[in-house]
Amino acid sequence: MLTNHINRILDTDVVYRRKHHCRLCGFIMCADCSLMIDENEITAALKQIQANSFEFTLRNEFENALYHSDRKFSTSDEPSDVLSQGSDTDASFKVTFSRKYGYLLRVCTYCKDLIVKKVRMSQKPPTDPPLVQLYQSLQKRIAQICEDMPLYLEMQQSISLGESKFSLDIAKQIRLDLFQNMQAVDKSNLEIDKLINEHTNLPSTSQTHPPQGQVSIKLMKTIYLRTKRFLQTNLPSLRVLPTDEEFKLLVEKRKKEDAKKWDEADKQTAHYARQALEKTRKIDIESMLDKFGSLLGDQRQERPSNSASTVSMGATWMPDSQSALIKDFSKFGIEDMRQDPELVILLQQIELVAGYLDQAREAGHSDDDIKPLRENLTELQKALSHRLTTIS
Repeated sequence: MLTNHINRILDTDVVYRRKHHCRLCGFIMCADCSLMIDENEITAALKQIQANSFEFTLRNEFENALYHSDRKFSTSDEPSDVLSQGSDTDASFKVTFSRKYGYLLRVCTYCKDLIVKKVRMSQKPPTDPPLVQLYQSLQKRIAQICEDMPLYLEMQQSISLGESKFSLDIAKQIRLDLFQNMQAVDKSNLEIDKLINEHTNLPSTSQTHPPQGQVSIKLMKTIYLRTKRFLQTNLPSLRVLPTDEEFKLLVEKRKKEDAKKWDEADKQTAHYARQALEKTRKIDIESMLDKFGSLLGDQRQERPSNSASTVSMGATWMPDSQSALIKDFSKFGIEDMRQDPELVILLQQIELVAGYLDQAREAGHSDDDIKPLRENLTELQKALSHRLTTIS
């Protein structure tokens, strides 16, 4: 009875039932229809809603505070337990609801619901349409496949030929990655096919199939067909690699084949070298025989004892020290020289060095300059003398 009487007094009290304005929109309301929210808290909330950069914990905290329906103005000096567990990341959300610790704003339920809706929208990041998400996934996988495929094909060819240039284990790992990426591409392509079927099976009306919807269907079909063709082109390249035992056999076989090829190449090279050497020697021997044949004929003729110190051999110069060697050499016939090609080559070297020495003297070079030529000629003369002694 007393309670009902008190309620009637409160209902008719002008001070208690006076009208209030919402501090956000100006809506007129009574005390029962209003909520008291901290000024700093709601200011920070509105700023972060506008920037769309809410922290997850702060958003949940603020949303719980707005939904607390019995939140009234408090005369206590202690902080309200509604947001007593504030976030440490932003001091503005550690809010108290007393006259001492904060200034409270009166808001209506409409503004409260609007802020809660904005908070919920800010919690959900903007998402792309399903087709865009699938296409981005396809592009990422296809780019990875195009990057790894050339290296894998090179490794596969090298391993199948028995070369040990690449590791078999690394090739297997790359093949596994390629296969998994192709599986992911095929899965995404099947999802696109489902989207195509869903759009094409809808009733054909202007609302369900607007012009932009038809363009989307064509785009999805194009992506599906191109992805399918990509898989058909690249999937057969992922042939099974040989096992470890098979790879060892391929390597051994390759080594034997390489050794055989090298032997054949060496034999062929040696054959060509012998042919070239024989041809060169034949030309040199015939040339030297022509030159020294006339020289031997000249040496068999009588010469005065006080003859010149230089023996002239046509256009070729020969020093005095060669006279004795040529005299000893004259007892050998042309056929004997044909039997000993190295002797003819030695004579050719002597003739060449003697010619260089003669040219140096005619040019007026000093004895120090022509000393190496003279020493070389002396060594060749000794070698020729030793050769003649060995033959005789």
